[in-house]
Amino acid sequence: MLRLFISVSMTLLLTSCGGSGSSSSEDDTQKKKQQAEEQILDYMKGALSENAYSYPQYGIFDIPGVVTAEVDSSAARASSTNLQEQGVDELDSLKVSTENSVLYSVYKNGIQVTGFDADGSLTEKKQNLDIEANLKGLYLADNKLVAIDDASLSIWDHWFEPTYFGSQKTDVRVLQITNDGTLNPDYEYLSFEGALISSRKVDQRLYLVLRHFPSVTYKQEGVIDTEELTIEDVLPSYSKNNLDQGLSVEAINCVINEETAHQQANVLNIVSIDLSSDNLDFDSQCYVGDAEALYASTQAIYLASTSHNYGYENGRPVYDSGISTDIHKFSFADNGVTYQGSGQVKGHLGWDSNRKSFRMSEHQGDLRVISFDEDRPWLDFAIAETTAETGNPLETSPVRLTVLRPNTDATALEEVATLPNEQRPAPIGKENEQLYASQFIGDKAYLVTFRVIDPLYVLNIENPTDPFIEGELEIDGYSDYLFPVGNDLLIGIGKDAVADENSGEWGGAWYQGVKLSLVDVSDPTNPTEVDRVTIGKRGTSSQALYSHHAYNQMALDGLTRFTLPIEVHNEVQQYHSGSPSDWFGYSFTALFKYEVDLQQKTLNQVGLVEVPEKDSQNYYHYLPQRSRMIEDQVHFLYEENFYSQDWQAEQDVSVLNRN
Repeated sequence: MLRLFISVSMTLLLTSCGGSGSSSSEDDTQKKKQQAEEQILDYMKGALSENAYSYPQYGIFDIPGVVTAEVDSSAARASSTNLQEQGVDELDSLKVSTENSVLYSVYKNGIQVTGFDADGSLTEKKQNLDIEANLKGLYLADNKLVAIDDASLSIWDHWFEPTYFGSQKTDVRVLQITNDGTLNPDYEYLSFEGALISSRKVDQRLYLVLRHFPSVTYKQEGVIDTEELTIEDVLPSYSKNNLDQGLSVEAINCVINEETAHQQANVLNIVSIDLSSDNLDFDSQCYVGDAEALYASTQAIYLASTSHNYGYENGRPVYDSGISTDIHKFSFADNGVTYQGSGQVKGHLGWDSNRKSFRMSEHQGDLRVISFDEDRPWLDFAIAETTAETGNPLETSPVRLTVLRPNTDATALEEVATLPNEQRPAPIGKENEQLYASQFIGDKAYLVTFRVIDPLYVLNIENPTDPFIEGELEIDGYSDYLFPVGNDLLIGIGKDAVADENSGEWGGAWYQGVKLSLVDVSDPTNPTEVDRVTIGKRGTSSQALYSHHAYNQMALDGLTRFTLPIEVHNEVQQYHSGSPSDWFGYSFTALFKYEVDLQQKTLNQVGLVEVPEKDSQNYYHYLPQRSRMIEDQVHFLYEENFYSQDWQAEQDVSVLNRN
C-alpha cells in the first residue's frame, strides 16, 4: 500500500505566509514562522543525535563527467547539448550560440569564447575570461550566459559522508553577452551554501538542487552538540556579489519527511532563479531529508531518495533487499516551485548517478518510474549468484514499472499501476539480470537488462492503468543508453559481451569493445536489430557510456548524424591467452562520426576525428569530451584543443589550441 508522506509537520511548515497586511495577519504569520523553525530544529536535533556523524573526510577523486538533442532554431544549422527532455536544458561544458556565431566552453579557471564562420569553421579565440572558478558548466539564456561553480570535485564520492556537505558552496554567475558574442567581464553572481546535486533550465528560470548539512560543533568525535543549535545553523545562507544576505530559504517554506526509515540531517534547497531579472531574483523551497536523483519535465521537478539505509562497498552503494524509493514532486509555479506530494515505488533507481534521471518520465500528468530490485552492481565480470526459483514472477522480476499520479488535492502521488502485476505477471528481465539503459518516448518505455545477452523490452503505457510488455528482443552485449533517431529507430550505446563458457553456475559474460546497435521499433511487438558495429577490443571505452552529454546528434532530411568519443584498445599483450577476459592495450582516441539512413535503416561510419598521438599518450582523460556539428563541420573538444574536420573528410584534422 502506498504510504502518504504528508505529516502534521509537513502541513504546518507549508502553510501559506501571505496576508492582508493587518496586525493580526502579521502576528499569525510570525507565529507560523516560529512554529516552522521550532519543528525543523526539533527534527534536526533528533537526526543529529540519532546518527553518529564523524568529522568531515576530504580527499582527491575523479569520476566521468556528469534523449533528444536540443534543436537550435536560429540561422545556422547546429547541434547542441543532448537532453533527456525537450525544453528542459541541462548544464554542459560546451554551448553553441548560432545567433552570435560563437562557442562558449569551460576553460581552465574561466570561459573561452570561440568564433565560427557561416560554413561552421572555427575562426579565432575571441575571449578568454578568467573568473577564478572551478566551473561545472554553462547555460545560455537569451543574451546571458550562466556559469555554475561548485568547489567540490565530486559529491558522489562523499555521498555517505553527510558532514562533507556542511562546507560546500555553489556560485551562479550571470554574464551579459555583448553584440559580438563576447562576455562583459563585470557580472552579477549569487553564492549559495550547499553542494550542487543537479540543475535544469526551463524557459527563463534556472533551477538548482543543493545539498546542505547544518553547521555544527562536536562535543567529541562522532557526538554533535545540539543544545545551542539555531535555525541559522541549520538552514543554508547565501550572498550576492560577496555581500552576506542571510538565509536563502525560510523554515516556513520547508518540507519535512518524517516517515523515512532513518532521520537524516540534510537540507535540500530547491532554488529557482529568474534569469530575466537584472536583480537575480530567486525563490526557494527546502526538503529536509535525503534525495539522490533529480528528474525534471517542463512542468515539475521530482526528487528521489531511497527510504531505507544502505551501505557503501568498493566505491558503490549496496542496497538492502526489499528497498523502496520515495519520490517527491515540486511543480513549477510563477515564482518558483510548489510541493505537490510524495509517493513510493519498490526497488531503487540503480547505482549510476548519471542514469538515475532516465528512470523517470512525466507524461500527461503521470510519473512513470522504472526501478530495480537487485541489491548490488556487477563489476567488470558480469556475474550474479543463482537464487532459488520462487515460482512467482512478481517476486523474481528484477525490474518494475510503477505509474504514479497526483491525488485530487495534490497532497500525494498515488500508485495507479505496476508491472508486472497479477493480471500481467510476466517478469521484466530474467532472474539476476541488471538494469542498464532506459528510455521513455511518448507512451512507450524501452529498457535494457543484461547478464549474458541483452534483452530489450518495449513497454506499452498508452493506458497508464494497464501497462504491458509489448515486445522483446534478445541480442549480444548490452546498452548503457538508448537514444531516439527519427520516429521509429533507437541507437543503443554500450558494450559487446562474450559468454564465459567456464563460469558454470555463475553464468556470466566478459565485456568487450564499444557496441553501437541500431534497433527498429516501428513494430513494437517485434523490435529488430537492423544494424550493429563493435569498435575496439576489450578495454575500449567511451565517455558516452557514462554521460549522455558526450553523445551528440543532428537531424537532417532523411538521415541523422551522430558523434561520440572513443578510446580504442586494440594492442595485443604478451600475456594474452585467447580468452575473452584478455585486456587489450591502448591504441588511439578519436571522435567517431556516423550517419543513420532513416529510409534504409542503416548505420554508416563516415570517418573519425583522430587525436594526434602526442596529445593522447595518456589515455586516462577525465575532462569532459564534447562535440558539436555546425553546418558540415564537426568540432571535437578534447583536453586543451578543438579538433575540427569537414563532415565528409576522413583525414585533414585542423587544431585550434585553446591556450
